[in-house]
This record gives sequence, structure tokens and C-alpha cells, in this order.
Amino acid sequence: MNRPLVVLIHGFLGSAHQWDVIGDELSNHFEVVRYELPGHGNRFAEVFEYSIEDLADEVYAKIENHLSESIHVIGHSMGGYIAAALTGRHPEVLSNTVLINSITGPDSSVRIKNRNRSLRMIDRYHKAFVSMAISNLFNASEHNSHSESIELMKNQAAQIPETAVRNAIIAMRDRKGCTNEWPDSIRLTYIFSKNDPIIDDEIISNEARFLNADLHELDSGHMGIITHPKQIIEILKPILQFH
Repeated sequence: MNRPLVVLIHGFLGSAHQWDVIGDELSNHFEVVRYELPGHGNRFAEVFEYSIEDLADEVYAKIENHLSESIHVIGHSMGGYIAAALTGRHPEVLSNTVLINSITGPDSSVRIKNRNRSLRMIDRYHKAFVSMAISNLFNASEHNSHSESIELMKNQAAQIPETAVRNAIIAMRDRKGCTNEWPDSIRLTYIFSKNDPIIDDEIISNEARFLNADLHELDSGHMGIITHPKQIIEILKPILQFH
């Protein structure tokens, strides 16, 4: 019998390598697929326009051969938007959806304004924007304790083509969200931080109440998958039922 499948989806300006600690542990118990965004990671040359829903369909195409097994999807940040869209479009194939520092809903009006401001900044200061955006993902203490990881992420993100950065921001800005259409059959878990500078924890709390989802808090910034992977693994154990 084939092992259950876990799909890991990283976030904006990230790569599949950000799942190394979590993915290596999960691979002891599951088949693991690490999906990379177009223009990111090993897909630097793949630069094209897309929607979050398009990427959800791309993920689905990668797991079609596993539909006879139990499938769990875990998305971080932008990857969580994709995981939510995948759940909304193909709930019949999934067992669990886990969103890490992410939400099921669309951007707020304030967030849309910030996205548009980012697009204007990229036009003039692409490299500076990427460096600043990554710095903002970590809190003050993490800048000291994870300086090497932050510099590595900046170096990797600097290779992402400007057009790919723009395409990702536009896809996030224009996503529809699926909070109101969330399937009752799918167990939803949020892993979040009250110190997240990117995602408002109040939005996550409100969504969790509305969707009757589980909430687990990290003492981290936005990049818990890098700064607190072992804590995330412990949270995932009872959800995915492994030891």
C-alpha cells in the first residue's frame, strides 16, 4: 500500500528548500511533494502570468497519480492561498489542509493598497524591494538568531526575475479567496503568530471561528517554517497522525 501524500507549498520570494527540516521529517512517514512557485527556486526560467487558482490547478495536476491515497496539503503564506484554493476546487481528494501564516480569504482593501505600492516600488527599486520584503518577514530577535538563513533567503530571492515577482504580487492581490465556500468535509488548521508582521492574527482568529478550524500559535515572525520548524512538526503530529 502506498504511503499517504503531503504537499508542501512555500510562500512569496521563497523556495522548496525552506521546507528542508519539516520536509525531511515528514518524508520518514509520508510521500512528500514540495511544490515551487513559477519563477522561484528551481523554476527561475518559468515566468508567466497566472492566478492563485491556476497554481492550485497546477498542484492538482502533480498529485493526480496519488488520488487513491490520503492527501494532506500544507501551505505557508502565499502557499497557503494556493492550498486554500486547491481545497476549494478539489475537496474530494484531500484529508487535511494546514495554513501556516496564511488565510483562506481575499486581500483586504488596505492589503490591496500595499500590494499596489509594492508594484510601484518594484518598477524603480526591484533589488531593494526584495531585500526589504524579506527583512520584514522576521522579527527583531530572529534577525540575530537566524541571520545566515535570512541572508541565504535574500540571495536566493535576488535571482527571481522582476516579472516573476510582479506576477506573484498580482496573483495574491487579485485572488478571490474561498472562506465562504470552504468544504465542510475538510479539516482546516491554522498555525499562526501574533507577532506576524504580514498577516493580522485577528483575521486568522475570525476565520478560524467562522470555519470551526483549529488554531495553533507560534512565537515567531512570519517565517516560522524556518525559525520554528520543530515546533511546527510537533503541531503536525496529531493532525497528520504520525509519531
